[in-house]
Amino acid sequence: MPSGPGIRLIDKYEAALLQRICDAYGKAVADEACAPEHFGPSPWWKEVRERDLSGVRGVLAQHDLEKLSIMYANFFRNPCGKGLVRRPPAKTSSCEYLELREEDIANIRKDVSYRVQCWREVTSGTIPLAEMQGAGIGNPFGAMVDGCFIDTGSEYHHACAVRIAGLSDKNVVVAEIGGGYGCMARYLLIQREDIRYCNFDVPESLALAAYYLGMSMPECEMQLYGEDESMLSQRPRIILMPPMEMLKLARQSVDVTFSSHALCDLTAWSLETYLAEIARFSRGFLLDAGRESHPEIFKRFFAMVEQKKTLWNAQRNKHAVEHETLWQPLNKPAT
Repeated sequence: MPSGPGIRLIDKYEAALLQRICDAYGKAVADEACAPEHFGPSPWWKEVRERDLSGVRGVLAQHDLEKLSIMYANFFRNPCGKGLVRRPPAKTSSCEYLELREEDIANIRKDVSYRVQCWREVTSGTIPLAEMQGAGIGNPFGAMVDGCFIDTGSEYHHACAVRIAGLSDKNVVVAEIGGGYGCMARYLLIQREDIRYCNFDVPESLALAAYYLGMSMPECEMQLYGEDESMLSQRPRIILMPPMEMLKLARQSVDVTFSSHALCDLTAWSLETYLAEIARFSRGFLLDAGRESHPEIFKRFFAMVEQKKTLWNAQRNKHAVEHETLWQPLNKPAT
């Protein structure tokens, strides 16, 4: 892995992928300005965008493929990954490249070790640790555990993928609200070859997810915004779209909808719109993880199947109160 930013040689595949990403980003940004307000960025993401992402937004808008390649090749340590990558505590700098001190490295090791133990508990210790090894995209930081390098944050993403994969049988369509840089999606697509995945997210996240998934899973056909007007066509396994595109999903066309720390960031007004849409296009479950927020709004559209407290962030914050809640649309009978 590279130790820092610098000159990168871009091959034809990466250049074509970056060009697609810039094209899709430009269309998503333009259409976001015209979309209904409740499908716009959450208040939290607006802060991240304004504080940390001006650099990558400018590069995307300018179609500067060389600069974008350098940024994305180091997105764990570059400001373009802020809000999407689990960083060491107190690392709030927006400098061009994040350098880790010995204290940061010690914190990363402690964090990964704790969360690997959480992963072992929620997966019942039945999965080899090697299955959690990352793709090496983005110059990740992490820790060696039992001879395996574990990217920071991947413990949680892998556990979520295992949970989602177990919620339905074959030929599954999974929709994610706020898929981050695509780590969970990669694990999910590796586990189940019959899964087709659709992610609804803000333009900056979609761009980074397209890079991560495109570079780590080049064999998977991927549809970006503006490339095809149809939704959930039979060909691409990966579909990355801005939130307003969920309006195009057919009724009861999705088996599992997943959201982690995304729905809880929405205003009550936006959340109600999202949940109404999720209930419309769902034929299976909604799995929501994160802080419990506005449960009364959820209950207008969904019946709770089960809920459990999670401890993924308890090592960093002993006061963290987070849940994983499984919901089923009210128009669907309990199973």
